[in-house]
Amino acid sequence: MAERRSREVETVILARAVSMVLMVASHARLSQALFEGKYFYGGLDALLALSGMTMATFSFTGTTSDTLRSFLRYGLRLLVPCWTIMVIWDTIVLALGAKNVTLTLYFTELALISNWFTHHRLVLFHVWYPQAMAQMLLFLALIFRLGNLTPMIRCHPVAATATALAVALAMAVVSHALWNTLYLADKLPHLVLWNFMLGWFLWAMMRNGEDGIARKLLLSAVIIGCAVIAYLPTGAEFGPVRAVWFVVIVLPVIWFRTVRLPTFLAQPAVLVAQASFWIFLAHIFLFDLIEVMVKPLGISRGLPLSLLELAVGLAVPILGWAWTTASIRVWYSNGQRGLFPLAFRRWTRWSPQTSPRRPGRKKAWDDTVT
Repeated sequence: MAERRSREVETVILARAVSMVLMVASHARLSQALFEGKYFYGGLDALLALSGMTMATFSFTGTTSDTLRSFLRYGLRLLVPCWTIMVIWDTIVLALGAKNVTLTLYFTELALISNWFTHHRLVLFHVWYPQAMAQMLLFLALIFRLGNLTPMIRCHPVAATATALAVALAMAVVSHALWNTLYLADKLPHLVLWNFMLGWFLWAMMRNGEDGIARKLLLSAVIIGCAVIAYLPTGAEFGPVRAVWFVVIVLPVIWFRTVRLPTFLAQPAVLVAQASFWIFLAHIFLFDLIEVMVKPLGISRGLPLSLLELAVGLAVPILGWAWTTASIRVWYSNGQRGLFPLAFRRWTRWSPQTSPRRPGRKKAWDDTVT
């Protein structure tokens, strides 16, 4: 049989992959090397909206208690790996007496609140993202518990999520007007909550498969309008760049459920999306390692080094994810029951939909940072 030259890819998967590549390219300083400016910001903003869509799909199908359990599952799957790495890395750095370590930063980072005090970090991944996610989930859990909101969302999904989006967007705009948070790099939960709520609203509008032109135009206007309001007049960090990339990444999800790509593009996109959590956690570690290795060679910052970091920052985490996935699948296929697979089953996308120990367990509703 002739090898297929193209395949269909869900636009949500493609959007997640583009978001991750954009994030890694930004951290590799590729735009500075190419255009002498910072033009690759906005990947994590788009990931928040995509994560909100996926979250809503699985979180609003039962009672408020079911929603709260869904929030908890998502929080644990995101935070346990992040926090474990933070504890190990931060403690090693503190023990070595690195000159940029303070006890305040050490304890606030491990307490998941350092983004309220500084944009600096100890661990070598962008710790503000899991911190902001944890704070948003805690806030949302409290609101849902006090207001018993899930039945309301189930009865009036569009009105409820539109209201939540409007309130979240207003919070961000008012905060920018009253409080200059550029010294914190704007990495605060109430400034990015609207991205999450936009994902909820998109889910509400698309949940039954409606895809009429009028509905798509309305959703497109909402996406563009929210980006313009939140990023352009507020003075948000890299606002214009983030607005452009946010729209470019999210908008195709509204217009196309799938796209057909050449296989040589489709397969890497799927791999990047599947390994996105590994990429998020590992790429900056790899960048620092590369820079240490090339320093004796006299290689300075420039386009070759940025391209090398981009390639390694994507390829190595994907290989690590693929090896771990294959190893644990073999472990399960051989009937093994050990700590290693059980620990990873809960945090990675490849988890079997039905656990041998817990028949009928549903697949977790999100896979990574998204």
